[in-house]
Amino acid sequence: MVQSAARAAADELREEILRRPEGDWLGSEDEVLQRLGISRPTLRQAARLLEAEQLLVVKRGLNGGLFTRKPTAEGVAHTASVFLRSAGTSLLDLSRTQLLLMTEITRLAAQRRDVGARAGLLEWVRHQDFDRLRHDRRTFARARVEFSRELARVSGSTTLTLFLDVLWELGSDQSGLFMDDANVEMTIRHWHRVAEAVAEGDDRRAVNLTRKNAAAVLTWLEDHLGNRRLGQPLAAASGAGLRPRGTRREQ
Repeated sequence: MVQSAARAAADELREEILRRPEGDWLGSEDEVLQRLGISRPTLRQAARLLEAEQLLVVKRGLNGGLFTRKPTAEGVAHTASVFLRSAGTSLLDLSRTQLLLMTEITRLAAQRRDVGARAGLLEWVRHQDFDRLRHDRRTFARARVEFSRELARVSGSTTLTLFLDVLWELGSDQSGLFMDDANVEMTIRHWHRVAEAVAEGDDRRAVNLTRKNAAAVLTWLEDHLGNRRLGQPLAAASGAGLRPRGTRREQ
């Protein structure tokens, strides 16, 4: 009974929190429990549920009370990471999902009517310091993430952008992958071609390029990672450029 009452109180408070700005004061503990007509133990249990959802901050003492909070992509990623690791999810499975998202994000970006937004991706690519990317692997790793996020921004899909952010956070221990010279060059060429297709509004070409790149990436991952699980350390990956079996490199 207490558990059911706590969840009902959490449901009611959650709706109130989602309607309010971040950091808004919901009231003191006494005021909130009186407003909801529940007991103190029930309110505190409901508060713990909402704290776990990153929707509530409880402050004790002078000027304390219950305050609204907005979840962050990092927090969502952490929670998802705990679940996926406990389920034994592999990095390959994570990457497959990430590449599926990138295909749809690319389609939406190229179909967007805002010409300026589409051109923004090409401008981002043209402003990169490619000499530095070729010689500084840490900078290159960051740029890989930034390109996908810029593409997601152009797509205009908040939902896909969030999911992509979550997957990048979950796969942060993959930062040592794709770091040999051949993979770096292929990735840079891919950025240029996708950005040009998106700028031109050519969704078919943009999606085909993304799918071709995805096939190469997945083949490489299958060869180098197998069923390696999330959280397991990665050995240095080098020497084998991305290339789908039985196909030529992207020209």
